[in-house]
Amino acid sequence: MIFTFHIIPEKSLILERIEGTVDFDSLKENIINKLWNDPKYNPIYKTFIDLRNAEMQLSPAEISELSEFLLGNEMATSGKIVILVSEPFETALAMIFETKMISKQEVMILSNVNRGLNHLNITKSDFDWLDSPAANRTEFNGRNATN
Repeated sequence: MIFTFHIIPEKSLILERIEGTVDFDSLKENIINKLWNDPKYNPIYKTFIDLRNAEMQLSPAEISELSEFLLGNEMATSGKIVILVSEPFETALAMIFETKMISKQEVMILSNVNRGLNHLNITKSDFDWLDSPAANRTEFNGRNATN
């Protein structure tokens, strides 16, 4: 799994890209130990998550567990979330997540980058920060993290 994120405080925006094989423990570990520990992290920021190149190895029960964890944690984002997907299984899991999170915040599942950018009122150049050297990137190879 490769977890990349970039926070743009002046836009109240968190950009995330998750690629490769994604398991529950690695995803949760990245959220807690990487994203939430970034000094620029603010839970009120809106979040754009790109899962187009992710192969989710999470069960619906694990998505529910992740949702419950996020709903019960004050560090979890409360801003709008756009999740960008391209595959049917990832779309189904994202829709389960959306249903679970509806009581806390707006979550939108999309397959079109431009619609996601428009929904959060951000630009393509904002999104392109994920490809910059300034983005935080962690790669998990069999549960061993490398930066």
